[in-house]
Amino acid sequence: MARREVPAGALAAAAVVIDGSARFTVLTPTLIRLEYAEDLAFQDAATFNAVNRSFPAPPFTTGVTSEGVREVTTSALTLRYRRNTGPFTPANLSVQLATGTTAAPAFPSYCAMGSPCEAETALLGGFAATALDHTGFTGSAFVAGFETAGSSLAFDISGIPAAGSYRLAIRYANAAGSDGQSTTRALSTRINGAAGPAISFLPTGSWDTWQVASATVALVAGTDAVSIVRAAGDSGRVNIDSVAITALGATAYPAQTSALVATGYGAGPADVLGGWSRSLDNPRVVPVPLHPGILDRSGWYRPSSRSRWRPEPTASSRSTRMRARGRWWPRRRRRWRGRTPRAR
Repeated sequence: MARREVPAGALAAAAVVIDGSARFTVLTPTLIRLEYAEDLAFQDAATFNAVNRSFPAPPFTTGVTSEGVREVTTSALTLRYRRNTGPFTPANLSVQLATGTTAAPAFPSYCAMGSPCEAETALLGGFAATALDHTGFTGSAFVAGFETAGSSLAFDISGIPAAGSYRLAIRYANAAGSDGQSTTRALSTRINGAAGPAISFLPTGSWDTWQVASATVALVAGTDAVSIVRAAGDSGRVNIDSVAITALGATAYPAQTSALVATGYGAGPADVLGGWSRSLDNPRVVPVPLHPGILDRSGWYRPSSRSRWRPEPTASSRSTRMRARGRWWPRRRRRWRGRTPRAR
């Protein structure tokens, strides 16, 4: 494998490695900034970890293996990305530390085929929100609030081996709703932005009892955007625990995984190093457990469950930041949209 070595003291631009739609910026031996943008419109705005990136690049090497894997190596780690395989996933991206530990990314609202996508880590829309007031759910919460049209949850699901038909399975609970009825409910789906099949949810007898409803969906190879939506004609009023894409003939529901943990303030890696706490809330018990998430540029906390990893069609960039020990963080920007306060 031919490798290119970049010495210390080089210009910041020398720390950038572009491979197709992926860009890697080596900031320090333990901090590499990752971006994926199909339109190659990479972003250079300041982030919480790096207010500016004008400092010299550390020594590193980069090259492509005979298996088509891009490698970026510093004194502390080796990053590996399988070229031309799309946005970063645990299947195409990994980091091996000099200590021998190997890590892979875990993104809220982004999971792989064959694994349960915990609803509380999805991108939520409308009145959909995480809840904890019933038992029997997996993960760290479930999603309720499908009371009005527009409520939704969305995932990007990777690892689809080929275009074709697949089983969309949803673990849910359905009992007496806010309308006083215990009856079969319905929600709609959207697959890669297009209308998908409607799904019926039979009564489960209790909000603490969970069953699986399924439908057949047409997916493309690679990564697909899957949304569960209460459309105008849907009855909604169900709770959703998780969502999974499996082979069409599968009947079993995938076993729970624990790569992500969710709180009422967002989702993040279960083994996250750091986070944030509501220290100004005068908590009764200290120390306060850290919530996953990252402080944005305006000084307010944006929970990761509210981040959208799959871009709209007109903006196809996707980016993350990576720091040492295999910890993965979303990169976000925030724009103030409030009004200037007026005296009353």
